[in-house]
Amino acid sequence: MSFIRKVQLPSGTVAFRAVWLEGGKKRSKNFERERDARRHAALMADQTGRLGIIDVERMSFGQYAERHISNLESLGQCSPTTLVGLSYAVARAAPYIGRKRLGEIGPLHLDSLFAALLKGSDGKKALAASTVATVKRNISSIMSAARKQRLIPSNPCSDTAPVGSGRGNKPRHFTVDELRKLIAAADAAESSSTIPGIGTLVRFFVFTGSRRGEALGLRWSRVDLDSGLVTIDTVAVSAKGRPILRERTKTKASTRTISIPGDLCERLRLHRLDQKRARLQWGKEWQNSDLVFCGPSGGLLWPGKVTYTLTRIMKSAGLSGRQPVHGYRHSAATLLLASNEIDVVAVSKRLGHSAVSITLNVYGSTDAERDRRASGILDSQIGR
Repeated sequence: MSFIRKVQLPSGTVAFRAVWLEGGKKRSKNFERERDARRHAALMADQTGRLGIIDVERMSFGQYAERHISNLESLGQCSPTTLVGLSYAVARAAPYIGRKRLGEIGPLHLDSLFAALLKGSDGKKALAASTVATVKRNISSIMSAARKQRLIPSNPCSDTAPVGSGRGNKPRHFTVDELRKLIAAADAAESSSTIPGIGTLVRFFVFTGSRRGEALGLRWSRVDLDSGLVTIDTVAVSAKGRPILRERTKTKASTRTISIPGDLCERLRLHRLDQKRARLQWGKEWQNSDLVFCGPSGGLLWPGKVTYTLTRIMKSAGLSGRQPVHGYRHSAATLLLASNEIDVVAVSKRLGHSAVSITLNVYGSTDAERDRRASGILDSQIGR
């Protein structure tokens, strides 16, 4: 509850007083203009009633961030991985701005925070520029929410300096010969691996360019081996120390149906037969998850464990310097674009990118090669 009233101060000045209830006690604040008093009264009523904030004006960044994340979780507005990312950012920022009043934080404070994270301080190691950029993005999200709730006039992250050079290194992909070595190494690891069908999983990465979570969250009900089609609409992720199945993909564009080659279809058929045999062996303890790639007892695979296994496979193939999982995705995109037979729009849709510009930005070197070929074609056709 809140209201305003016109009052005369001891000095004789007329003012407008915003009054609201906070923790069972009546609070007030005077303003020169009526509209400012109305706005503040509405704000305080909204915040004390909906967020349960004791004193909005004295609230620290840490207090607000904690309540904001808790509200998002209660309302189910964010995925578990997003909540984990927000919590990580708040934990990293806590020693620097956690106790600082929300309204007092400016671009200078945030620039100092990001610089400290890049350099490392207080016995904590320096973070990679990409990690700090993610922290910045999450803090900006929190500040943006505070701005929308009219707790702060603007988002201070908007005026901070860029983190890192902004260019970054282009991802390195596997060559065709290297991909063949990886497939052979994965097949050789079949008998000793704790991940059933690791050879088939590697082939799936190679021929689909899917993300790790997309492959691990794929269900048999979304696979049509007769038509050679796979629909990606669920994702396996790690959250709060355990793997979970998320019923939505990274973005709207990530939900897609793609074609797979006949050889992969045959491998998947054999893999399903192996899975059925394992189900008979486990009996009642088998977990009916319908997952294409699952653990020995049918449950979700730990994404981190898959990355570890693929790292070992990469080493056994005598390869290094590439990302053990995402390297397959980079390779699929690079090889398709380099073939000059598939346009960038089709490649972008197959990868599930939300925009073609992402495909071009990530695989710019391939696009540059295509541009050089285009220049040569024009030169040969037009000449001097």
